[in-house]
Amino acid sequence: MPGRQILADVPLAWLFYLLAGLALGIFAWGIFLRLRPWRGAAADRRVERPGPGLGQALAGALWGRPIFRGDLPAGLIHLCLAWGFGLLFLGTLGLAVDTYLIGWLNRSSYPVFSAVLDGAGLLLLAGVLLSLVRRALARPARLANRAQDVLVLVGLGLTVLTGFGVEAGRLAGSPRPESFAFAGQALAGLMPAGPGLYAGLWWSHALISLALIAWLPFSKLTHVLAGPVQLFYQAQPRRGLSGEAALKPGRGEVLAGAACTYCGRCEAACPVFGAGQGFSPRRFIASGGLAADLNPWACATCLACLETCPLGIDPPRSLLRRRGLIVESGQGLPQGGVEALESLARHANPWGVSRRQRSAWSREFRGQDRVPSLARLREPVELLYFVGCTAAIETRAQGLARSLARLLKSAGVGFAVLGDQEPCCGDAARQWGEVGLFELLFEQTCEALNQTPVREVVCSSPHCLKTFRDVYPLTAAALGRPAPDLEFRHYSQVLARLLDQGRLKPRLAPFGRVTFHDPCYLGRGLGEFEAPRRVLKAVPGLELVEMAHHGRESLCCGGGGGRMWQDFSSPRRPAEIRLQEALDCRAEALVTACPFCLIMLEDALKTAGLDDRLQVIDLAELLWLSLGV
Repeated sequence: MPGRQILADVPLAWLFYLLAGLALGIFAWGIFLRLRPWRGAAADRRVERPGPGLGQALAGALWGRPIFRGDLPAGLIHLCLAWGFGLLFLGTLGLAVDTYLIGWLNRSSYPVFSAVLDGAGLLLLAGVLLSLVRRALARPARLANRAQDVLVLVGLGLTVLTGFGVEAGRLAGSPRPESFAFAGQALAGLMPAGPGLYAGLWWSHALISLALIAWLPFSKLTHVLAGPVQLFYQAQPRRGLSGEAALKPGRGEVLAGAACTYCGRCEAACPVFGAGQGFSPRRFIASGGLAADLNPWACATCLACLETCPLGIDPPRSLLRRRGLIVESGQGLPQGGVEALESLARHANPWGVSRRQRSAWSREFRGQDRVPSLARLREPVELLYFVGCTAAIETRAQGLARSLARLLKSAGVGFAVLGDQEPCCGDAARQWGEVGLFELLFEQTCEALNQTPVREVVCSSPHCLKTFRDVYPLTAAALGRPAPDLEFRHYSQVLARLLDQGRLKPRLAPFGRVTFHDPCYLGRGLGEFEAPRRVLKAVPGLELVEMAHHGRESLCCGGGGGRMWQDFSSPRRPAEIRLQEALDCRAEALVTACPFCLIMLEDALKTAGLDDRLQVIDLAELLWLSLGV
């Protein structure tokens, strides 16, 4: 009957058991050290979806589908490594069960078992070789090529090769050929039979395998264990945290650091890293958020790293906690942040302007054309226009607010604003890590919005909109109070609806060829990519072309994450890189739909001296011009 005898013709078998026990003990100790912090990884998650969480973890472990996105070779290599390693691991367990517990290998099962293991070995070996060749020859810029990365691959490759050598040595000395063990049988014909050679190969295979087992919890291979856990918790809904709980560091960050495969996709997508401005999401996560030489204020929280990470690791969320700890300590906050936070506390805006100037943008609307204030309304309106700090105060962004007001009036939409009484949504305070100030602004905004008789709120800024939609419900749950029960929308969504209804009728194209810059918080943050494009496509004679990076892969302008109030020196700013992409597609105008993007791109246009080659314009401004009024 076919089968395998463990430790047959192997000298010093007792030593193997001793070493195996030692390796498993080290492995267990390493797992214990890892699990202690992982147990708190869900401190900000509610385990309410175990089914989808387990499904996501299993799909990620078995298929690694996100790894294929944008990099087919990486996906195929990972598939070979994951399936080869997994099947060999299960095969080893199955052989141990057959030998020491329940004999299940027989005439019908053993040939299949042996053939599957040979196939798994070849699959793993193919993955190792392809990965080494890729690192040595193709050398993708995002791969770090650390010594550990290569050592892991070499260790796996040697394990497979010595394993095949052991099988070939066993079959070379056997009177019964095993054709189903196709790889080992093929090698057996090339190998001289002899107990010394077999014993040497067996011990080589055993020592390399046991060393890998002992090293696994302390190496890059930890992601084999941490990755599925990360995917499980990533599928769970977030829990609202407030006060000190919102700043509590590390246990989720430790899990993310262990799960990180150091693939470099986040760095390749990061506009700040690409501009050489002192921040790396990969190093931040791999260090558990503790890398002291990184500038946490440089991150634009553009969510590109989260979008591209195969494991759904969220560096911006961890980074906001790091910033909160710095603010709480009172040391390390940049001067721009100090001034912005002081202005928020004093004037309810980060621009250092008196609250009485909040409605200055609308003063050109006079008489019957004036923009109505909600406090003075005498008749119901369709929606409330939440202008936001930047569109209300910053000179360039005020053009957005004025154009949108004109469009709403032209469409016959009854709307109102909060005027000088409009509060700040608190996004800037949250981005700077000032949790207490954010909660105060949250309370003030909830009080103002809960008193409005209007059901629909339209926002100028995607940052305000994401704060209202995603952050406020969690904050309300954490503080034990209801969030505003209103419909929040971005102005591009409202304009697209008005065009569909025929209430706005563009007549002429202000430009011949334009391209659209997806704001990070509107696109990746809220999943809205179509509404702005529907608006542009509704303008007759206007040609819309896409830049090299658009949609979910859009490049950030560099204005988020509090960077609007800082100045970073680097050879090239993210906004300038974005302008070049617009020029590359021969656009006459670069259109955007966010006040931050409008300001950053306009400033970069001037500093780069491109005023005569390109124009930066807001979506509402372009649509207003197209009406020909």
